Amino acid sequence: MKDLDSWEHEQYKEMKAEEVYAEANNLLSFLSHSIKVGDQANIDKALEQVEAFQNKTKKPEPKTKLYNHAFTVAFTVISKHEDPNDVQEHDILEGLRGRVQALSDVDDGDCVLEACEPYDTYEIED
Repeated sequence: MKDLDSWEHEQYKEMKAEEVYAEANNLLSFLSHSIKVGDQANIDKALEQVEAFQNKTKKPEPKTKLYNHAFTVAFTVISKHEDPNDVQEHDILEGLRGRVQALSDVDDGDCVLEACEPYDTYEIED
């Protein structure tokens, strides 16, 4: 019987189903024989190897998908300029800060959803 402690999970992934089944049967036979003859040391060893086999052959957990969402936040700026491109940066930041503050003061989540329109989403790749 192979010493399972020296095996890497990658080797199990390369094994065919028949090979995994055969190895599992070998482990169970070893455990069964050890129980029949009352060899506690081998029973403990077999149980450890069964547990190691289970851990090394179980399917990996599927990765949780993560998504990046982009939202727009509507806000206003009052200025003396007709052309919005002429509005100063500090005035724009002041308007944005005021809007964020107003949204944070509201207890109604629907208000925030109405003020923040989603416009793009993509899955984050690892």
